[in-house]
Amino acid sequence: MVPGNKTADEQAKLAAGGDNSEARVLPRPLEKRIGTITLPTSKSALKQQFHHKIKKETVALMTHSPRYPPPSKSRLVRTIKDFSLLVAGLQRRYSSLLFQLRTGHAPLNKYLHRITKFPNPTCQHCHLREETVHHFLIVCPSYARQCHKLQEELGPRSSQLKNLLNEQKCISPLFRFIASTCRLEQVFGDVIPPSDDDG
Repeated sequence: MVPGNKTADEQAKLAAGGDNSEARVLPRPLEKRIGTITLPTSKSALKQQFHHKIKKETVALMTHSPRYPPPSKSRLVRTIKDFSLLVAGLQRRYSSLLFQLRTGHAPLNKYLHRITKFPNPTCQHCHLREETVHHFLIVCPSYARQCHKLQEELGPRSSQLKNLLNEQKCISPLFRFIASTCRLEQVFGDVIPPSDDDG
């Protein structure tokens, strides 16, 4: 690279970041005079600075919020497009339930306790652990029979949330499992997949 070009690039980056030359070294028409002439500012640089500042403030605000849990395996939402494809053709209650399970906001005791809607986070069926999405779908001993049936249908996939909540072939067996437990029936009603009702 030509030395002059390299220096010009470096100065341009400094200027874009808001580092301007001192008034005394500028040509007379570009001198900053209070109340008379103001140098034009790069619109692109201002937008960049603004978005960077907002992003930094948002991250700081969210991570210090009491409602901001650390990332977990249950927080599996990828993109809107992926989710739309996954729930295409499903009734609203099915897509709503799946979305809540994927975000960890399903009406299970861990979440209900966090939003002060239930006195404690413990599973009321086994009384062993907090009732999380993972506990409910995979490890709760109270649903061992239903889990075994799910495992027969899906094999090893049934023991991973990333499979249960993301793969198209797991959706119907997952809803059948949930319906068989009756755990979320009060909120979502009977969630047996429509194809099962027809058969």
